Amino acid sequence: MSPGPSASSSILLIATGRDDRRRKLGRWDPVTVGLAGLHPECIAWLHTKDPAVLGSDGVSDPLPANTHGWSLPVHMCLLVGMGVHLLDNLHLGRLASACAEEGRWEFLFSVAPLQIGGGTGSPVNPIAVL
Repeated sequence: MSPGPSASSSILLIATGRDDRRRKLGRWDPVTVGLAGLHPECIAWLHTKDPAVLGSDGVSDPLPANTHGWSLPVHMCLLVGMGVHLLDNLHLGRLASACAEEGRWEFLFSVAPLQIGGGTGSPVNPIAVL
């Protein structure tokens, strides 16, 4: 019997509801009004889970910056410190609805970034298959 995939082959997707908020209330400036994200205290838990990828419908970090002095602690710790790939500004509404309808929260997730020499980011079109 296989123990299943290791944590380092997993992806964690966080839906904060940003797109629903925009549909209901219109556009807003996330720097002045704010944007939901993971509290820095989540970083220790994320370290124990060791995901390969963290994706969010926002930027993973809450905005405006927190009070402990690091402007983007999730980015700094996960991307730089742990080598976790980050996917920002995903549209997760349809995926969350499909997962809820199926009663399943595990699925095949495929993403293929462009190979850009010296690049630090890439547009992607991830695909989730339930």
